[in-house]
Amino acid sequence: MVRRAAALSGIKQKSVTIHSLRHCFATHMLERGVNLKRLQLLMGHASLKTTSGYLHLVHPYYGEVPNLLQPITPKL
Repeated sequence: MVRRAAALSGIKQKSVTIHSLRHCFATHMLERGVNLKRLQLLMGHASLKTTSGYLHLVHPYYGEVPNLLQPITPKL
């Protein structure tokens, strides 16, 4: 089912699996600055050590860097 969905969506990789989709999800979340603890919860990992294995794949300059000079506005 995963391979068929990948083909229908135009993904050209040979080996699209549930694991590769989870792997891409975790990597992209870290690249966008998602907190490692939050990603652990999203992935369902019991250990933070398991989640931290994705850190070596992320470029250190990816993710949003907050503007420290901008005042913090409370989220309602």
